[in-house]
Order: sequence, then C-alpha cells, then structure tokens
Amino acid sequence: MPKKILLIDREAFIEWFFDYDTCKSFVADHDVVQALITDGKFTLNAKDLIANCGFIPEGVVAEGQEPILNDYGEVEICEYDVITFAKTKKQTA
Repeated sequence: MPKKILLIDREAFIEWFFDYDTCKSFVADHDVVQALITDGKFTLNAKDLIANCGFIPEGVVAEGQEPILNDYGEVEICEYDVITFAKTKKQTA
C-alpha cells in the first residue's frame, strides 16, 4: 500500500507557527539562550517544527490536496505516513 503523504506550504506553515504568542515565548520554551551559552549555536529545522506540532490547520496544506480533517477542521495528522514541505519553485529575477 502506498504511503499517504501530505504536503505543506512552507511559507504558510511558518507564518502560522510563529504567531504572536509563539514568538513571545519561543526563546524560553526552546532553551535558546542555554544552547547559545553551552554550544555557541541554536539550530532550528523547519521539518522539526512539523514533527513537534500537536495539530496542523487546513490553511497550511499545499494547494491541490484534499486533506483528511478531524471534527475541529484540523488535519488528521495520524492518517498520514509522511508530512513534509512541498517543493517550492525558485523565482528568477
């Protein structure tokens, strides 16, 4: 049986994820200062953000898909084998 893959729009996801409340508490919630003191760096991977989301809203799903939704209108993430970002087309000047 083929894997169920859900593609997420990276820009829409990042804008949704980093709402006002998240931005306000992100440094403390993710021990950014301690990582900088200990390791001299803090690394953030966008795919890790997906993996640690409790839910994903329908509005961040890449165009052309019909996501499986729960009763709250959120993506039913347990229905998918893979949730990743859709490939983006590079803009040329």
